[in-house]
Amino acid sequence: MTEFTNESLSTNFTVPDEITVLAQMRYASTLFELRGEEIFWRQFKAACVVIEDWESAVIPEHTMLYKEKLKDDEPEDALYLSEATDPRILSIIMWAGAQVGNHVAELKVISKN
Repeated sequence: MTEFTNESLSTNFTVPDEITVLAQMRYASTLFELRGEEIFWRQFKAACVVIEDWESAVIPEHTMLYKEKLKDDEPEDALYLSEATDPRILSIIMWAGAQVGNHVAELKVISKN
């Protein structure tokens, strides 16, 4: 596992060193599926496919982050970008998306000895 830590944003997470082809496909599909959406949102949502062990004082649960509230029955602990004002949220979205994007781009075939 590769760990990513940003102390100034009080956020860290891990990503597997080896990502299955299925997970890579889901990552890439999410990037393409969200065409027309903001680039940082697309990168972050794609990153969520492979992120594990998420810890953040600012975004407690990365899978509960939404752009806006669409229904009244959405989870109470969800965080909505349309209502949030903490600028660290955008910084975390940008940072996490970029870190995972670089990690995925640098995946290599690991030879079996």
